[in-house]
Amino acid sequence: MVKMLSAAMGAVGLVSWVADAQFPPTPVDVTVLDSRLEDGVRISYKENDLCETTEGVRSFSGYVHLPANALADLGVRNQTYEINTFFWFFESRKDPANAPLSIWMNGGPGSSSMLGLLRENGPCFINSDSNSTYLNEWSWNNEVNMLYLDQPVQVGLSYDKLTNITTNMDTGDLEIADFSDGVPAQNASFYVGTYPSQDSNLTTRGTENSARALWHFAQTWFQEFPEHKPNDSRISIATESYGGRYGPAFAAYFQEQNERIENGTWTESGQTHLLNLDTLLIINGCHQ
Repeated sequence: MVKMLSAAMGAVGLVSWVADAQFPPTPVDVTVLDSRLEDGVRISYKENDLCETTEGVRSFSGYVHLPANALADLGVRNQTYEINTFFWFFESRKDPANAPLSIWMNGGPGSSSMLGLLRENGPCFINSDSNSTYLNEWSWNNEVNMLYLDQPVQVGLSYDKLTNITTNMDTGDLEIADFSDGVPAQNASFYVGTYPSQDSNLTTRGTENSARALWHFAQTWFQEFPEHKPNDSRISIATESYGGRYGPAFAAYFQEQNERIENGTWTESGQTHLLNLDTLLIINGCHQ
């Protein structure tokens, strides 16, 4: 009986390990900061060397977590969901303390900025084995501190709430799944994983609402990480594709908020940091 129980427990352990290997592991050694500026806002991040391996050049990835209704004072109604925005920051390879800073966002809408990072202008590209990277010698962070963002919420690694799903690569169908009775077998066209909720009502719909979410993210990020602000406090926005709409709208909203802060009509506690724009760069932008 003892041998049978031991064998059964070993089998359960093996199944559990296989199942766990298909989903994101619980993060370890993550720094979590409660915002000094606003109740309920948090930042979680970790220094890593997954992509930028140049000696002495640091990178950090993580999330800015905004609670439900965090955007209410900015005029966004019915934000009943959390906004957990993924970022990946890379120091410049040349004098990061004095380098300018640029925010990169892919377009779509709905395109992850990891595409720009890993296929276009980031510090590394992915090898054909899909399990390793090599340095991009022409990376934009040769000269600039780069902040890559997945936005709006539910795009890329940004999420409202984590949800297990199945996806059929042949049809493109994603379905919310309950794996309490076990994880189904995967093959070349059928996968399981963890995604955002897939509820289209739980995201910042429209460019104007997304601009407000990004502005709130930036207020938090630049004030909680003052060491990464450019010396002249000017930042650039770079984007492509649907960024032809995102970029101008986001830049305009940043400027509007700067003016409100300067003339005293915006006095919300913890949200009065001037986000001075230097350059708006649009690549192959959508404009209709």
